[in-house]
This record gives sequence, C-alpha cells and structure tokens, in this order.
Amino acid sequence: MLVRIHTIIGDLPTYGYRRVWALLHRQSEYDDMVVINAKHVYRIMRQNALLMAVRRRKPEENVIVHSDQGSQYGSDDWQRFCRANNLVPSMSRRGNCWDNSNTQGMLGVKYSW
Repeated sequence: MLVRIHTIIGDLPTYGYRRVWALLHRQSEYDDMVVINAKHVYRIMRQNALLMAVRRRKPEENVIVHSDQGSQYGSDDWQRFCRANNLVPSMSRRGNCWDNSNTQGMLGVKYSW
C-alpha cells in the first residue's frame, strides 16, 4: 500500500490524503485490490511523513511531537510508533486549541492536514 501511495504522491505531489484515497479507491476497483479506508490512508501518510522527517534530520535526542486530542493521537498504534522512533508525544488540553497555534508560531510553521 505504501508503494502505491508513494507512486501517486511522486506523480502528483500536491495531492492530499483525500485525493490519494480516491485514486486508490478507483484503482482497487480495477485491480481487485482490497478497498482501503480514507482514515487509514491519512494515518499512513502522516506517519510516513513524520518518519521521513526524523530520518532526514537524524536528531540526537528525543523529538517532541505536539498534537491535539484527536483519537488517532491517543491510540496504542500512535504511542508505539512514537516510542519506536524516539518521539515524545505532547497533547494539548481539552478545549484548548491555542496550544497548537503557539507551538506553530514558535516554530514558524503552520500545518493543515
């Protein structure tokens, strides 16, 4: 699945996970491939992008990954992924979305998935 996602992103780098999922969904109809959930494509793309960034920069210490309180960030899969890659998950308090904007402002970036 990751190879197909990389192929699509390589050909169409501006595509987000919804468009990638739509293309995979269409391909699955023709190739008798298992139909994949859009949230699964999002999770694969998110984790792969984070993993590529960690491998590219090769930090010597743990890296803090700040997120909101979405269920995907509290899941066991996410916690295992973070531990395996020396990432420290950081989560904002319930109803306090300003934590993310402060972190993004401090880093000079804005992520919109």
